[in-house]
Amino acid sequence: MFLRTLKLRNYRKFRNEMIEFPEGVIGIIGPNGVGKSSILEAIGWALYGNVMARTEKHEVKSQNATANEDCRVELEFDMTGHCYKVIRELKGGNAFSNALIYANGNCEPEAQRDSGVNEYLKNLLGMDYVTFLRTIYAKQKDLAALSLLRPEERKKVIRRMLNIDRIDIAITQIRSDKRQKEDYIKGIEISLEDVEEFKARRKKILSEQVEIKKSISELNATVSLLLEERVKIKKEKSIQDQKYKTFNELGKQKALLHEKQSSLKKQLEECFNDKKELEQKNKELKNLKPKEQEYTKIKAENKKQEELRLKYQAKVELKENVSEKREDIKDREKKLSAIMEKLKAFENVDKEFNKIEKDMRSREQKRRIIEKRAKKNHGESEVLKSKIEELSLKKNDISKLGPGSKCPTCFRELGKTHPDIIRHIESEKKAYRKELEVINQQKYGIDKKHKNILGELDALVGKKNKIIQKLKKKSELDQSLKEQRDELKNVELNLSKNEEKLKKLKEIKFDKKIYEQLSKSFEKLSKIMENVIALRNEVQRIPKLLEKTKSLKIEITKSDNALKVNNQELKELGFDGETYNYVKTKYEEVSERLKGQQMKLQGKKHQMELSKQELVSVNKDIRRQEKYRKEIKKSEIDLQYLQRLESLIEDFRLELTGRIRPLLESKASYLFNEVTEGRYPAMELDENYEVSILDGNQAYRLKRFSGGEEDLANLCLRIAMSQVIAERSGGAEINFIALDEIFGSQDEKRKQSILNSINRLSSQFRQIFLITHIEDIKEMFYRVLRIEENPVTKESSIIIDQL
Repeated sequence: MFLRTLKLRNYRKFRNEMIEFPEGVIGIIGPNGVGKSSILEAIGWALYGNVMARTEKHEVKSQNATANEDCRVELEFDMTGHCYKVIRELKGGNAFSNALIYANGNCEPEAQRDSGVNEYLKNLLGMDYVTFLRTIYAKQKDLAALSLLRPEERKKVIRRMLNIDRIDIAITQIRSDKRQKEDYIKGIEISLEDVEEFKARRKKILSEQVEIKKSISELNATVSLLLEERVKIKKEKSIQDQKYKTFNELGKQKALLHEKQSSLKKQLEECFNDKKELEQKNKELKNLKPKEQEYTKIKAENKKQEELRLKYQAKVELKENVSEKREDIKDREKKLSAIMEKLKAFENVDKEFNKIEKDMRSREQKRRIIEKRAKKNHGESEVLKSKIEELSLKKNDISKLGPGSKCPTCFRELGKTHPDIIRHIESEKKAYRKELEVINQQKYGIDKKHKNILGELDALVGKKNKIIQKLKKKSELDQSLKEQRDELKNVELNLSKNEEKLKKLKEIKFDKKIYEQLSKSFEKLSKIMENVIALRNEVQRIPKLLEKTKSLKIEITKSDNALKVNNQELKELGFDGETYNYVKTKYEEVSERLKGQQMKLQGKKHQMELSKQELVSVNKDIRRQEKYRKEIKKSEIDLQYLQRLESLIEDFRLELTGRIRPLLESKASYLFNEVTEGRYPAMELDENYEVSILDGNQAYRLKRFSGGEEDLANLCLRIAMSQVIAERSGGAEINFIALDEIFGSQDEKRKQSILNSINRLSSQFRQIFLITHIEDIKEMFYRVLRIEENPVTKESSIIIDQL
């Protein structure tokens, strides 16, 4: 597999970038956090999707991208003589995931959507994402683990990287399955019982069921005989029940007729008494006829006197009102004069207010002009200060560089121009300082004018507030003057109306003695008239009372006839209480005997049902015990298979470990021999994967050698592990590897030594990516991808340097 190009759009820190990958050793350089590792992550993301990302899917998209913008990675690579292009993207605000893969420039995709592309690439590469990552990616901590860890820890790390630990996991799972199977067998054995006991119980239950069926048959015959006997008695009981019901109903009717007849006679007697009383009241009413005529005459005269009294009273009240209104008018005229006198003091207040408003607008315009000048002055001052500061920093940088250094802008040697550049910077700084002094002097004059104009505005505001108070007082007096005039006008209008009414009542005269005498006579006759009205209402009841008396006599006659009919029906019914009680008692006795036999029959049936349920339960117990025995036999066979499988996998682990360690030794020795140019022909690994190096005819522990040689040995071992992982995965050949921050804290000599060795490894890999944040080693690379971050937008860009 050989990488061709990588295009990034809105991926992590990259807005829109494209990389054309060359062959050989490629340096990826930049400060921490700018996105160096994101380039390799993007390659993995294109091939395997979000399982290769460090974060959730929605966090892959650049934070500076809008909701509608897409996140997209496009990777082109060669493999087995074919060219492939895979595209993976997140669309829209919901981060909908999609993928496409094309082969050999075809327009139609080989596969599409995440699932289809993932399956296609997995088959093409022949490895899952975990194997791919361990094959192509090596970090500083992986190299350190090969020499710094304790033996047992080192063995675990290497076995994990080579996926041998999966065999240990499988063995652990098999042992767990064995324990579960053994526990399962023990649990079933505890539940085993004697099957013969259950069969004997079943035989006893079947025998009991025969006896119960015989009893049920006998009870059915007895119940049938009792049912026939109860049917015969029930017919006679029904006849007696009907006679008893009719007898009770006739008795109730007779009692009601007697009660009704008594009530009618009582009502008739009350009617006779009322008639006598009303005839007496009619005589009294005739005697009061003259008083009624006198009442009518006095009532008319009293009405005239009452009307005259009301008019006279109105006349008196109008006189008093006219007098009060005239006094009120005089008071209001005095108040109006006083208000008008106060208003004379506020005649020119509106003119004063308008003048101050005009003066304030003029001062405010001047203030804005002055503040605009002050703002401009401040901006010019800040620009000059910034330029002076930049020149100072520039001077310090060039002073530190010295005459023998290169210019940071044009990269030429400073030489003799170094003092001239310093003097030129000082000259520019001096000119800017003079401009700054002039601007500061201008600022002093502007600040003084601004302070004066603010003082004038404050004074005008004080005057304006005082005049506003006067305007407020004038407005209150104007409102009070208007209210007083309106009220005076209303009072004069009411006075005119009352004087007009008084003229119409001028001739009215009223005699109080005559009025009081008539009132007493009218009151006395009114009481008599109340009695007349009450008597007249009572007398009007006489015709209705006579009609009711006649009706009551008719109802009494009907009631007597109904009683005679009721007595005749009771005689014809022929009800006998003794016969009724005999039949009722006999029916209850037969019913009670029938109920007893039915309860016994129900008991036997219930006993039979319980017996059947017990039989079902016993049969289930027998089948369950037989099933337990079959399960034990089956589980014992499964347990034998698990024991055999555990033994086979343990043997396989020993054999695999024995084969991989020599394979690692062979590949690591070949690489180490290459990078040391034949100085050390071989590397050896013991059971704990501790490294020894063959120097001459003797093998020595890695600690005996220099730090640079130790780093090279670890690097060769890690690369050998990548090759073994790739071979064991059965996948396609991967012709590139990424080494992340492997330089650690080495000095310049060791860095150069490692880099020279990696260059010699180019025969093993067509592309070797070295990721580092150490800027000063970029000169060691022939090809460099430099990552730079924009301090404002926090977006990163890729600059390709080729020396």
